[in-house]
Amino acid sequence: MIGTGTLYFLSTLFFISILSAVCLVILALALIIDVLRKKEIKNKKLKISTLVVLSLIVCLALPHWCLYLALMQDDLNNTEKFAKIAIKTAIDPKVRCIGYEMLENVYKDDYRGQAAIEAGEKFISSCRCNTDVSKWRVNPPQPGEAGCASHTYSMYNSLCMLYTIKGDLVNGIRTCGVADNTHVSVATNYIINDEYDLALEAMNKEFEDNKKVNSLMYATRALIYEHLGQQAKAESDYNAARETAPLLVEKIRADKDYFKNNYAKIKTLYDFSE
Repeated sequence: MIGTGTLYFLSTLFFISILSAVCLVILALALIIDVLRKKEIKNKKLKISTLVVLSLIVCLALPHWCLYLALMQDDLNNTEKFAKIAIKTAIDPKVRCIGYEMLENVYKDDYRGQAAIEAGEKFISSCRCNTDVSKWRVNPPQPGEAGCASHTYSMYNSLCMLYTIKGDLVNGIRTCGVADNTHVSVATNYIINDEYDLALEAMNKEFEDNKKVNSLMYATRALIYEHLGQQAKAESDYNAARETAPLLVEKIRADKDYFKNNYAKIKTLYDFSE
């Protein structure tokens, strides 16, 4: 999701570049008129220098134009087209960062799963964020640190979801461990891949770290306990979850592969072909 701050930034650059283009045309016409009327140019150095500066502004602003136009499109194909032009013509790394974020959202909305994953990985790398995420839980990067966007964790949310749907355990763990700063998504990946011991370990860490546990967390851990044959602990967690989400508990109890089956259904909507 493109933030309002980014939209304001692009809008400002777009209108500045439009103003520069108008001034460029006016100045060029004035120079032509000077030459035609007087066969010479008054204040030649000043006018030519201004002409060069305005030309540079217009040229350098092209990627920002494309990003702004991409944001204004209702059609996904047009958004994709303008975002790709912006990325190819960009000098500023921030332009590529925003461009890849746009592509990731386009491909995700169009259910092109593998393309969305590739764009998402380029989004993160082009934003120059620290990709050594193993220490983020202990010492997460601050907004703006090492070139990172202020929404460090949310940058990984889409990738976490996509890798989980795809069933890619290694990358699911890598991205979900950062995405929402919880262990629940990590546990979900282990559940889908039948790694229940590791799933329980992740959920127990979540209960240790998170003081605001909810019914989904209790129900998820209860399901894990069931698969591990620890029925008494499963019943205890189901009872805790049932207090606020009885329907969720019934759905999970009725299907021991609740998470796996749900993600399998969602996966049929996406194209993950390489």
